[in-house]
Amino acid sequence: MNPSEGRREAPPARLEGAVLVAYTALGVAALCAGTLAVHGSGEEGLRVLTRATARVALAIFAIVYAASSLRCLWRVPFTGWLLRNRRHLGLSFAVAHAFHAVAVLSLAAALGEAFEYDPLSLAFGGAAYGFVAALAATSSDRAVAALGPARWRRLHRAGVHYVWLVFAATEVPAALSSPLHFALAGLALGAAVLRVAAALAHRRSPSARSALGA
Repeated sequence: MNPSEGRREAPPARLEGAVLVAYTALGVAALCAGTLAVHGSGEEGLRVLTRATARVALAIFAIVYAASSLRCLWRVPFTGWLLRNRRHLGLSFAVAHAFHAVAVLSLAAALGEAFEYDPLSLAFGGAAYGFVAALAATSSDRAVAALGPARWRRLHRAGVHYVWLVFAATEVPAALSSPLHFALAGLALGAAVLRVAAALAHRRSPSARSALGA
């Protein structure tokens, strides 16, 4: 391959590493500002904001969840970029989810005792936030060394699967209520299908193991 062709195919270097997290923070902050500017900072605006930030977080999470599987199934420059930046994409998801948490807390504060919630959803959702915080806090080489590779892998494997389960349990039952929920449910389920397909491919071709992670 001509080196110049490889450079043209690969994503720009400026979209590597920590810059991705910064861009995500700026993008979600702009989304929040725009949403509140259009819908106001009252109950309506905050409800729209909680939905918007949840959907952005799900979209980023689906990419992270499927990154290694995509690389296993399709070894092209873009999937190489996804796998190389999966850690920072995961941190980008944590940032988006943090904005969602602030939106939910703001709505709860605005409504006071009128804020309605399901205790079971609160428990499962709270555990998901705990996992997101733990995954973000351990997304570094230093954390891998401190926990040990085996414990680190167990934590991250359990965390990503649990967060996926919460997203799927939220979107799949609502899939038929609107085209948007159908698309979001498809996004969550599609990421899981890719993981299954990659696992099956790995069984047929053990050399794909290096592309599979948490």
